[in-house]
Amino acid sequence: MTICDKPFKTYDEQIELLKNRGLIIEDYEFALHALNTISYYDLINRYQRYFMPDGEKFIDNTRIELLYSFSLFDKSIQSFILKYSMFIENIFKTKLAYTLAKDFGAKESEYLSAAKYRQSYQNPNGTLTFNSIFWECKKTILDPKITNNPTLYYYKKHNHVPPWILLKNLSFSNAINLFKLLKDTQRDTIVNELITNGQIALSDKINFVFCSLEAIRLFRNSAAHNLDFTALRTNETRKLSPTVISKLLPGSGLVKKENKKISKIERSFFRGIYGVMLSMIIYLKTNYLIGEFIVDFMAIFRGVDINDTNIKYHLFKCYSNIADMPVDTPDRLTNYLSACQQKQL
Repeated sequence: MTICDKPFKTYDEQIELLKNRGLIIEDYEFALHALNTISYYDLINRYQRYFMPDGEKFIDNTRIELLYSFSLFDKSIQSFILKYSMFIENIFKTKLAYTLAKDFGAKESEYLSAAKYRQSYQNPNGTLTFNSIFWECKKTILDPKITNNPTLYYYKKHNHVPPWILLKNLSFSNAINLFKLLKDTQRDTIVNELITNGQIALSDKINFVFCSLEAIRLFRNSAAHNLDFTALRTNETRKLSPTVISKLLPGSGLVKKENKKISKIERSFFRGIYGVMLSMIIYLKTNYLIGEFIVDFMAIFRGVDINDTNIKYHLFKCYSNIADMPVDTPDRLTNYLSACQQKQL
């Protein structure tokens, strides 16, 4: 019989193990609450590399209350990203559906006609083919397992499934892939509607839209499936250009420069949550939506269950170091919001 190398441990055994590893636990009932609500894995293992880097002992003076508050703060950030990623997905799908219907027609035989698309697109991770996406669309229309599937309803009750209905059930990933396979005319139309700045080269806009949509989807999925969100970074296939983002948000203070250049440290922020957040601001466009975005982000600090306001910002300082965010992110966002409001006066 094989012995498990990760055997089951009761809550009492888990608490004793944590004490032996140097975690400060003075309130047993609180520790029990933390472990039976967040779980040992999400509370301890997920952040082990930061608070117990050698895998054996916690950094001196680490308290279970800190891990608990850090975990709640992380989940609040994830909920925030999840909310606005869904909003961005809806913006993108709305523009995609509108262009498909306007240029190709409202019937599947029209807007899913192979002649309207590139037959393949070379993704960094492999070749994307129209045939594969076509069948993903067909499966979405006919899949009886999807509860309250509007595409299936339209298929049974109407004589066609228009693109604005299909895209309600088509995954974000497949919608992005369908978009990538569009020919230049339709693709460029959508890109220019998403990014209205006329001072940016079309090629830069296209690259930004491809990379940012993939990055937003990546972080959304991580948040939705409770994956290791703080460690997530975009790779070369979803690399967000700080230079292009700086041009899309000119004079905002959201991208810091030294002697008119973006430093290496500043560039590192764009591989994580901060790059995704700035991409979202670009897609939101209007001062009203951007204001809602920033207010929602700042509300996270009010939700941290610590009495001392200074500790809340200390918690974010810890989080920003781990997640590669500018430590002054709250100040950058509030200053940007103030500047937007001043322009309206």
